[in-house]
Amino acid sequence: MRFSAVLRCVTSGTTLTKKISHLAERVEQHLSTPHDGLAPDARAQAVDDLWQQVVATVPSARALKETDTLLALVCRMLRYGVKPAHDKAASTTWSVLIGDLAPYSDIEANSVLAYPGTVESFLGGEGAMGNALCGNTNGNRDSGEWEGPPLLQLTRETLLLTGGVVPLSSRVPCTDGRVLGQLLGAFCGCCESVAESSVCGDALTKSCLLEVSAAVLNALKVFEDAITGENCKFLNPPLLRLLRLLVRLDHERGSQQNKQGSVSLEFTEDFCERLTNVLPTNALGARIVLHFIFEQHNLFPEEMVPLALVCVAFRGVWLRYAKADDSFPCLKHLQSMNEAVDVTLQRNANNNNLLGLREGDEAELRLLLSVALLRGMRLHADSPEEFLRNAISIVDSCPASISVEYEILMAKTKLLEMFSDDETSCSAIYDDLLQSLRAIVELDRVKSRMTHHRPTCAVGKTFRAATKYQNSGTTE
Repeated sequence: MRFSAVLRCVTSGTTLTKKISHLAERVEQHLSTPHDGLAPDARAQAVDDLWQQVVATVPSARALKETDTLLALVCRMLRYGVKPAHDKAASTTWSVLIGDLAPYSDIEANSVLAYPGTVESFLGGEGAMGNALCGNTNGNRDSGEWEGPPLLQLTRETLLLTGGVVPLSSRVPCTDGRVLGQLLGAFCGCCESVAESSVCGDALTKSCLLEVSAAVLNALKVFEDAITGENCKFLNPPLLRLLRLLVRLDHERGSQQNKQGSVSLEFTEDFCERLTNVLPTNALGARIVLHFIFEQHNLFPEEMVPLALVCVAFRGVWLRYAKADDSFPCLKHLQSMNEAVDVTLQRNANNNNLLGLREGDEAELRLLLSVALLRGMRLHADSPEEFLRNAISIVDSCPASISVEYEILMAKTKLLEMFSDDETSCSAIYDDLLQSLRAIVELDRVKSRMTHHRPTCAVGKTFRAATKYQNSGTTE
């Protein structure tokens, strides 16, 4: 029985190598053949056939956890402008590439057969060796569309030389999100080009965006523990582009349903909510959403801030942000959006409650913003004393809350540790700590009678249907 299982694995591996070898030969033939004389339909059909063969090969590669070779081939196709057509099969193709292929790349990095070589003329691709490995630059290359390392011509000789494994010099790492970021960026580029020539909210684009969005979240789950704020630089730009496409989709859908221009960011909010849950480590997902809101507000400062998205981002920061991370200017974003929300709420009051806020919603929202801002200030402050000094104005403007007192208590505890050797200062800080503890105990006693002691931000559900947001397009 054990022998038969091993035999099946060998047979599967051999079959996969044959499939990829045949596919690589077809791709190289397509890239080296001029297509100027072919009819557009014939060119499109040739590209569709290639992608159908790629999609058919992905399940075998994923099952064997040997996806590097196929992924390198896909990257080569995208680099040379061979992209899936925007038709009914596009959503399936992109979701398979992103959800089934990207999360399992560089799985072969520890393989004995991996050839740890480096491509000569890595940047310029000059010389015989560089030209042989990097491919013919005079082919059907769509320059400027793909940014990445030089990619191998995946000929049968190359596969045999490396034992069917792509050399390390031609790999794109997965665990830092680089593969997912590049594939998602290529997908967003296709959607943006289509959006320029047609309505983005049609059923085809809606289905494609939602299916690929789900695939992105599923892919992030596979290696979420390996993604940090530092290596998120590969994921952040394409995720922001995807969010802008979702906002545009929501805008188009809302414009068709409501002629007055009010837009419900249903798809965008759902994706942001799930993103904060998929990347919970140190509120990474929430900080990406916060970055998106910040950029959109800078692009369209005259528009009212989407409060539903603000709730998602600020709640995630308040609940999960535990260690200062300078890879994202989180504190700057929190301060800026706090001011922007103030302006939005003032405009809402001046326009007879245009957002349809219920009684108590504004107070709850302001409390959420305050505790998230206090969290950011405390983590990024140079010293607890500086934080306590700067937090006075915010604490004074907030209602009594355990969440606010918690931030103050944490800073005072750290301050007590700093002055543990100074008896006089330590005694004063200790008395202050007791005062804060008494306040928390008192708040806990009456919490059943308080409606906003803990900011749950149910306000987000109140005005989803009234959140106004301009069609932001795809501006970088």
